[in-house]
Amino acid sequence: MSSLEEMQNKQLPLQMADEIYQFERGFNFKLYLLAALFFFLGIFFNFPLRSFIEQKLTVALTSIPNCPLLYKSLDVTYLFPGAYLQSVTIPGSCTGLPSELRFQELGVHLVGPSFIPPGLRIRLKGKSNTKEVNFYLSQSISKSVFKIPKTEITAGLLTEIIGHSPMKGSITMEGLVEFSKNNLLKLDFLASSETFALFPMNIQSFILPEINFTSLLVKAHSDNGKLVTFDALSLGNSNSPIQVNAQGKIWLNTASLENSSLDLNGDVRFKQAFLDQFSILNLLLASKQNNNGAYRFTVKGPLMSPTPSLL
Repeated sequence: MSSLEEMQNKQLPLQMADEIYQFERGFNFKLYLLAALFFFLGIFFNFPLRSFIEQKLTVALTSIPNCPLLYKSLDVTYLFPGAYLQSVTIPGSCTGLPSELRFQELGVHLVGPSFIPPGLRIRLKGKSNTKEVNFYLSQSISKSVFKIPKTEITAGLLTEIIGHSPMKGSITMEGLVEFSKNNLLKLDFLASSETFALFPMNIQSFILPEINFTSLLVKAHSDNGKLVTFDALSLGNSNSPIQVNAQGKIWLNTASLENSSLDLNGDVRFKQAFLDQFSILNLLLASKQNNNGAYRFTVKGPLMSPTPSLL
């Protein structure tokens, strides 16, 4: 055997030893990784994480000042991290509305990242017996953006949520609200309908019958969070018993929203057939300025109890 063959035979065991060592090192790393994975899975499935989160949420929901939120059950999900409340009742003290709100389900869960503003995007879901509505909240460190996608609000949905509906038909609405903490920064809002009607109502001891306005348009915006401007505010059309076109503003009171100051002015037209039904309305209009069948009016005062008057 030559000297070259002898050297090759000596190197072969050394190479095999190195390969075995590399195999064992790679195998050990995978084994440690697998053990760590099973360790964390064991903690996840054995530690009562769901119960812990649900308990903390329950304490948080029941400790909201002046807002005794009622619900049947609470569920937490992990696939899309979120929480869902079943059979929810929100009293008027929480919202400032005269009626409580009732939902079959209320939910909130993380959708993903938000780019404007940079942060997290969250979906808020409200579900009644017949319809589901969704809103989106983009949350960053400095501000929040609340988006209302194009959503149809029907009379039936209002009846399910607040127990009654002041209107017939449906309204399509969409909007964007930007705020920081409790301060409004920007607002854009649009609501429209071609099937809008109001049930009979009492306005300052004056009983109005059901009025089929058919069309409705409300468009408002705010650039500074202190003043909301109505770019368009109209009810009815040329075939409606009453037709209203107005503009105006709301000076917001952030400390007490119901005490915000409302100032609207516009024109109102009445069909003769409607006037013939109400002799008292004819008496009120007799001393008012008539501009080709249109009467000027104003609505001023606190947002929750403004005072209308004819000029």
